Amino acid sequence: MTTHGVASMLRRDALAIVEEIGGGQTALEVALQGNYNIILFDSSSSDRGGLDFIRRLRKSGNNTPLLVHSGPRYLAVKALDLGADEYLVRPIHLPELLARIRAVVRRSRNLSNSCLQVDALEIDPNNQRVTNGGKELARFSKREFSLLELLVLRRGELVINRVLLEHLGYPNDKIGLSNLKVVVSRLRNKLGGALVILTIRGLGYKVRAGEALAA
Repeated sequence: MTTHGVASMLRRDALAIVEEIGGGQTALEVALQGNYNIILFDSSSSDRGGLDFIRRLRKSGNNTPLLVHSGPRYLAVKALDLGADEYLVRPIHLPELLARIRAVVRRSRNLSNSCLQVDALEIDPNNQRVTNGGKELARFSKREFSLLELLVLRRGELVINRVLLEHLGYPNDKIGLSNLKVVVSRLRNKLGGALVILTIRGLGYKVRAGEALAA
């Protein structure tokens, strides 16, 4: 998957506002001047240029999370030692790439070692526990918890069905959508009224806290 393909995918799935920049000095200048949640760097075109970009970025004091992709495997150790946060080699699989992006951004925000909180609802990613007002709710399956975590991280936003299906490892077809509905239904039942999961018919789901559960 090319850099243009990755950028198009992120725009299409409304995961982010994306700026696509060419390599070399221009990319470094933009990276140093901008304020980004994450930088995705395609090192497939130039091994030396890729390492030089990482070295100069970190030497400048810029600590923006950096995910290097499409590079040769033998450069992974060097890239990570120079300051890259993740390094992916080809072939790149979309669900893994999205998961890596989320993980890098989450770590940069210090969310990996802390709980997510929405009103009285507290989500502990490390132990996969959910409490409401200090009282632990029913145990959640891996898919239920994964869906809850994603929706809470993006609360207030519409998360489209395609993104949810890829996130849960379901095919993008009628069977996958049916399975997604089952997971959402079970999640709603276990959460009770602690968190509203809204169905945006034909598009996807979004969460809203502090209101009665929508029918």
